[in-house]
Amino acid sequence: FYRDEWMRQYQFTDEQVSFSAAYVLKSKSSSRKKLVSIKSTEKILPVINRFKELDFSQLPVVDEGQVVGTILEDQLIDVLINNPRISDLIVGEIMQKPLPVVEGSTSASKLYEILRAGSAAVLVKHENGDLGIVTKSDLIQIASEAR
Repeated sequence: FYRDEWMRQYQFTDEQVSFSAAYVLKSKSSSRKKLVSIKSTEKILPVINRFKELDFSQLPVVDEGQVVGTILEDQLIDVLINNPRISDLIVGEIMQKPLPVVEGSTSASKLYEILRAGSAAVLVKHENGDLGIVTKSDLIQIASEAR
């Protein structure tokens, strides 16, 4: 007989990868655990600099503790190329709808379903009410480690 670990490693099982959104957040590197967000009243140019500095592809827009929208890198590209009044723009003028929010107990398959439906990322509500973010890249990282 073979050990379960060996069977999984060499893909001799039909097991699906199973973990929760909370597990993904706990597994992220410490530098990526705290949710980074922006406010709807911020000017776009400093936000663009933050995107470049942090190498993010999306940021949630949070005002007074409430998620009110999202800024995606595609929007920033559009603004940089097509908007002559970029220095006057604020986040609230170009933000899109908020990212979906799920509980920490949400399964990996449900996270994937949400991301596959077109969401850039998913916000995960911790038990204490704080939010974390799960991206496609995070799912790839954790799922590949689980295999």
